[in-house]
Amino acid sequence: MNALPKLLRTTLDLALVALFGLSALLLVGGFALPALGREMVIIDGGSMAPAITNGSAVIVDRTPTTYAVGDVVTIRVPSSGAVFTHRIIEIVADGSTSAVRTQGDANQDPDATASPESWIVGRVAYAAPGLGYAAAALQSGTGRAGLICLVLIVLALRWFGEDASAAKPAREPLSTTERGRAA
Repeated sequence: MNALPKLLRTTLDLALVALFGLSALLLVGGFALPALGREMVIIDGGSMAPAITNGSAVIVDRTPTTYAVGDVVTIRVPSSGAVFTHRIIEIVADGSTSAVRTQGDANQDPDATASPESWIVGRVAYAAPGLGYAAAALQSGTGRAGLICLVLIVLALRWFGEDASAAKPAREPLSTTERGRAA
């Protein structure tokens, strides 16, 4: 009989799968997405609620060359490095250049100034609520060390929780001559 109840073993196995899955997802987000013309952005505010909530991770498609009213885009302001994700409410053409006027879904008013299209990082392709918190935590050295420790703890619980006697093969009884030599 195993030392850990079956439900606990199953829970530990699922925790391991989830931890490895999260690690793989974040690894893909950090390395594979840029190669595919995409970028992961962590939403730090509620201006796009309820469509995109605070703490979401959004996947931004950097390949579109044209945008339309209604598109949700991520904009990076070059002078400050500020990044925000809002919906396009108007496209403003001024000769050879164009800009977009944006507004957060939860905001009463549009953004104060239009943003040149050259500031657009890309169109939001997907939003994963809550995943941004995990992604932000794992971008730090402390977060990565914490994930490694958590995986090791779950592995240790799973491994040390097995009944040691169940893993050993049964021993054959000693013959009478072997018993005499052992004595």
